[in-house]
Amino acid sequence: MLTVFFVVIFLVFAVFFKKSLYVNEHEAAILKALDLFDKNCKEIDKISMIPNHKLSESHIYKK
Repeated sequence: MLTVFFVVIFLVFAVFFKKSLYVNEHEAAILKALDLFDKNCKEIDKISMIPNHKLSESHIYKK
């Protein structure tokens, strides 16, 4: 009887903490991706301010 009670309590805690763990994991990944996107946009803005540099649709590794 004590074992069943312990397992039920453990499952309740597992379900409760699982929800919060996944939320925090995805939130950190999303914030990291947004930060990277923001840095890339700032770099593009810096490059576009160079007078003789033209942005094009071709890939930088295209020969």
